[in-house]
Amino acid sequence: MPSFSAYSQNTNITDNISIETNITQDEPQILRDIREMQVDTAKTNSSMFIRAVFGFLVTLLGIYFIFIYFRKRSKKVLGSDSIISVLATTPVAPNRYISIVEIVGEMYLIAVADHSITLLSKIEDKDTKDQIRMSFDLSKSNVVEDSFKTIFNNTLLKFREPKVEDKNPLESSTELKERLKDIGRKK
Repeated sequence: MPSFSAYSQNTNITDNISIETNITQDEPQILRDIREMQVDTAKTNSSMFIRAVFGFLVTLLGIYFIFIYFRKRSKKVLGSDSIISVLATTPVAPNRYISIVEIVGEMYLIAVADHSITLLSKIEDKDTKDQIRMSFDLSKSNVVEDSFKTIFNNTLLKFREPKVEDKNPLESSTELKERLKDIGRKK
């Protein structure tokens, strides 16, 4: 007499083969279905993990390329450093600044607001110009280069340095013996 089950089996042949090794004929149908669901869940979890890692990598690449785009774009907007240089800027109020700008060797004191730039004066005194340039050069030399590229290259250099294992073990042991003798003589 055929038996009917309330649970359906929607698995393909390869799933049945892997499950058959763990299932005995004495198990009820519900236990077989639970095992099949566990196998399906394991497959789903691994594919979700792979998708998540792939999505994370794509997101990181997208952020990197957006960063590069805006970096190049900002250089175009700021212009050439040899023609126009902002030597100093001081905030005097929210969204209001006083700046010293050098344009082809001439220095100007300007006021910058949200929608306007006003010329306050032209700096003509040679001593004042020299003092401003010297102050600008000192502040420029004190800037720390913290770009990702610089930090990454410095980290790689630490890994490229020769390690103790790279040396000849006999040379290392003789160096250690000499150091120990020196320490013993100092006592």
